[in-house]
Amino acid sequence: MKNYRKKYISFLISVLLITSLLLSPIIPSQGNTKIAEAATISINAKLTTLEVGSTTTLTISGSKKKVTWSTSNKKIVNIDSKGKITAVAIGTASITAAVSGKKIKCKITVVEQTALTNSSITLNVGKRNFIRVKGKTTALTTASDWGTSNKKIATVDSKGNITAISVGTAVITASIHGKKYNCKVTVIDKIALVDTKVNLQQGVTKTLTFKGIKYRAVWTSNNPNVAYVSFDGKVTGISAGTAIITGRVDGINYTSTVKVTNVPGVTQGGVYAYIGNQTKALLPPVGVNGPFTWASNNTSVIDVNNTGTLNIKSAGTAKITVSNGISNYTYYVVGIDNVNPYLKTTLFTAKEVIYDKLHFVVPASWEVDDASEDGDYQVAFYADNTMESGIQVKITKTKALTPDYFTTKNNLMKSYSESIFRALLGSVLTVFKQTDTVCSFGNALRTEMGIEMEGLKVKETDYSFSLDRYQVTITGGDLGGVTNIQKIEDYVVNSIYVQ
Repeated sequence: MKNYRKKYISFLISVLLITSLLLSPIIPSQGNTKIAEAATISINAKLTTLEVGSTTTLTISGSKKKVTWSTSNKKIVNIDSKGKITAVAIGTASITAAVSGKKIKCKITVVEQTALTNSSITLNVGKRNFIRVKGKTTALTTASDWGTSNKKIATVDSKGNITAISVGTAVITASIHGKKYNCKVTVIDKIALVDTKVNLQQGVTKTLTFKGIKYRAVWTSNNPNVAYVSFDGKVTGISAGTAIITGRVDGINYTSTVKVTNVPGVTQGGVYAYIGNQTKALLPPVGVNGPFTWASNNTSVIDVNNTGTLNIKSAGTAKITVSNGISNYTYYVVGIDNVNPYLKTTLFTAKEVIYDKLHFVVPASWEVDDASEDGDYQVAFYADNTMESGIQVKITKTKALTPDYFTTKNNLMKSYSESIFRALLGSVLTVFKQTDTVCSFGNALRTEMGIEMEGLKVKETDYSFSLDRYQVTITGGDLGGVTNIQKIEDYVVNSIYVQ
């Protein structure tokens, strides 16, 4: 009995010992709790890339103990006692959380503030345009960065290029640094003139425009003696009859039929002449014998001598009457101002430059460096003799009418680009600003880039567009010594027209 009891007790002790060994891993000691806690502590960061001026709050998981926060560089990222960080300047900094005897680090990157180049744009059906992220040195490249609210209205590709599909509105969204940026796209009907039929009286004007968007067009009249059209689409009635006015955009003609009626009392129709003309002469009516006397009812604008020769003093109209003492015959004369209107600027003293049929103006005092070659017209205008700040104009004449700028890949003619500069200069180049936007007229590209080379900041703006039979690139560069150079370049670009 005693031996049995000893064996039983020995067996029971063995079972309890084995059981305790098996259960010991899941019944941790106080010391093991601390080890497990420290091993699982981490920083929760919703964003690790922030724009300058933005904030976010960091939290700790795995511990409820007090946290002491610190930053490796307060000039880049600041943090308060509650874990709220503020992006101060572009760069990187390390955030440290001290908790439960441990230090956990988190790297924060601060980038420049960003925005879309356009918050809204208008496109004609079938046309293309683009938006970019400004303030960011490289454009978004992955398809997931861009999206559209309605693919049936407008689509967007992985580079931000937008295609108008059908009439309506859609919102294009770019996602970057955890934020979304929107651009409203309004799609309207295909390019068309607002007025395809116009009725005018002699001397009355009407400016033709395109629906929705301001397009730079080349304007012509098939009968300027009936209806005269200026480079900007302003039509003036000259004499009774019908004329077809054509506005050509991206190689496509859009027409308007203009019907002109004579002013009451005009028996001999109308003529036009440019300001300063003193050689144009009116002829007496056929079959009517003289002698004749000539008179103007508005001599301060248009005068006439005793032989019927006109003197066009200013833009305006006048009735010219010729009489043989028996009968009176009346002409209607329109004085046209054909002087380049862009010469009339207070921004600078301008001079006109004409290449083939292409007109534009530049500052009259700037130095000229003509580098035309291989059939291209290429000339640079410099603000000083150091040739450091100024504007370069490159014009290529094509054999055929140039097509739509945005649908022709080879039309993209940037004089310089970030990639070229990087290839030439390597690490000494820092691009501090680059944006792509459309110009004030619809069919053009505008690229702005700031370049820093060994502490010297250079601002450059490129314009590229097609106009009639010409492809044009204008580059403006400034080392900081020219006042209003951006305004000057914009003015030069807007002054270009074909006539």
